[in-house]
Amino acid sequence: MNIRDIYVPCKCRLFFVYNRDNSYKKEYELKVCNYKYLYRIDPLTKEYYSIKTVSAPFGVSAEIVLDGVQSPLIFATNKEIPCDTREALDYKNIIETENPEITLLGENICVIDSISYSLDAGKTFTKPENEAFARQKIAKYFGTEDALNWQGYVCDSKEEFKSLGAPVILRYEVTSLIEKDIRLMAENLNGGVVKVNGEEIGFGEDWLFDRSFRIGNCHINKGLNVIEHYFDYDYLSDIEKIYLLGDFGVEIKEGSKVIITEAKPLKFGSVIDQGMPFYSNEIKYSFKVEIPSNKAILRLKRCVANCFEIKVNGQSVFSWSEEVDISDYVHKGENEIEILLVLSLQNAFGPIHDKLGDDDPYVRWTAFEDKKVLTDEYVLYDYGLGGVEILF
Repeated sequence: MNIRDIYVPCKCRLFFVYNRDNSYKKEYELKVCNYKYLYRIDPLTKEYYSIKTVSAPFGVSAEIVLDGVQSPLIFATNKEIPCDTREALDYKNIIETENPEITLLGENICVIDSISYSLDAGKTFTKPENEAFARQKIAKYFGTEDALNWQGYVCDSKEEFKSLGAPVILRYEVTSLIEKDIRLMAENLNGGVVKVNGEEIGFGEDWLFDRSFRIGNCHINKGLNVIEHYFDYDYLSDIEKIYLLGDFGVEIKEGSKVIITEAKPLKFGSVIDQGMPFYSNEIKYSFKVEIPSNKAILRLKRCVANCFEIKVNGQSVFSWSEEVDISDYVHKGENEIEILLVLSLQNAFGPIHDKLGDDDPYVRWTAFEDKKVLTDEYVLYDYGLGGVEILF
């Protein structure tokens, strides 16, 4: 049975329209030949909404507006079907919600992926550069470049790799405007030692994301902080970012300089601009609103996240889009609303230096390793919720 048999009660043509821009609404003009009517399908309820059209010599045209990453199903037919229209849901009264209570459901993250290194026991260090380029240059120095492209078990079979390597020191630097106890996370420590401002830190059983990301406690000072990783390099060694975790803010200056600051009270808008450019967990927006009606629509403004959950008076409201009818969940008077945004790990794990950013439809190895497509500046997904409107 195909989708037409399930949803559409007449002969028609189906269209799938997709706005792949994560951040912004876009307007589209849809021109359809040889048909008179257009309808939009709600795949969850199987309800139809008629789309306002303009007659044309070829058939009809219509203007539609899609939220970021929204992908509605539309069908065209010559049979008029009695149903609601989107205009009927476009209520005249709007409540702009303000000052929500915003809760982070995870620690803030500061990513440090600019590395300098020493191959002479700390006598000299290279200039700081992207971790990928440092990884490639160190491998080239020791003759293990091919190992970067092979699985570990393949490298283990190559006897010539086993005698290559020597002690290496990786250096990461970060400026802080505050003095604070925080946590440091490192991936695959290669059996080495990590020091923060000369003090060795220990890594216990605590981990995040997966067990290769070990966490230790440390202290950062006001001013420049130096993190050094001492280990014996071999063909299986990882040259990776360092992550700082805790209750602090992060600012990016001049596109590529990371500075740790005091955490700021959060509000609607981009989280990048509010000290959380690398944050990769969940954010909860909670507020109460007086609604003088038992019929209402909730509209999310500039909602950029992997997915979101809406709760009205404690009940989950399923929605494919940023605009949803909440009439079945609200009542006249005070209502409690909660929006949960679920962010991805991209702004922490990358790619975060791809020149194309959100305009790159594919994530290939080049987005992490290729100088032709990388920039020193951070190119991040602009996560956050711009606001919430209640229409009634």
